[in-house]
Amino acid sequence: MHFLFAIPAGYGINFIYKKASKNYLRGALIVLVLLFMIANIGNHYSTPQSYITPSAISEAKSYISENLKQNDLIVLDPRIYTSQATWISTPNHFLNSIQFIEFYNYNLNLSEQIKTPIDVYFIECAKDDCGWGTIKDQQALNITSESFFSEINKISRPVKTIKSHAYGKNEFLSKKIEHPEFIIYKQSIMLNPQLVETIDFSNEFYFVPYLYKDMSRYVFKYEMKTLSDRILAKIAYFVLILAILSAMIFFIIFILYYINKGLNIF
Repeated sequence: MHFLFAIPAGYGINFIYKKASKNYLRGALIVLVLLFMIANIGNHYSTPQSYITPSAISEAKSYISENLKQNDLIVLDPRIYTSQATWISTPNHFLNSIQFIEFYNYNLNLSEQIKTPIDVYFIECAKDDCGWGTIKDQQALNITSESFFSEINKISRPVKTIKSHAYGKNEFLSKKIEHPEFIIYKQSIMLNPQLVETIDFSNEFYFVPYLYKDMSRYVFKYEMKTLSDRILAKIAYFVLILAILSAMIFFIIFILYYINKGLNIF
């Protein structure tokens, strides 16, 4: 959107520049535009939170990718936004802390002979709300999570604390403020490895089965039983491809049109 808005904004400034009858007015306009551009270097709006500092989410993802083995388990604080938690964990086995309690209690009733030590990584949201923006209205969840990770902290020390960086507005001019975003604990627990693997089948994200392992629950998986079903599917696929190609073609036409118009103006 910023890129598209820049085009009419540029023509608007050019129109004002052309209308200015005095050279000092044109010079003042150029100086104002340059000052505005300089003042906005380093500004950010929502996402990304900064340009020169990696986000806490990215650092958490990097840590998981570099340190976890295939059979390890991740237990996430439910105060971490679902999409972020899924992205951090993929393609590892993961549960949120509420699910883990039920999972662990079920595992206790299994024979010790079918259990092996499994490295479990617990990821706590250190600031009470990591992406939801609504946890302040869900104090029961907040208290439950605080209690859970308080117990984890008694049996396992943090192996990694990931900090986020906040800026007033402009990260080049404002003071950088650091505060903990995620605290990661590691604990070896006797678990059934086959049971850990089945966790993938219980997870899904926005109606999409995790790693596409349980396709029976995939709402977008359908069967075409008749000729009319197959024709409809072909038409739908054609419309989708046509929409993508049209968006690309019209964008190019849009740019070429304004370039040509700009050359005619100057």
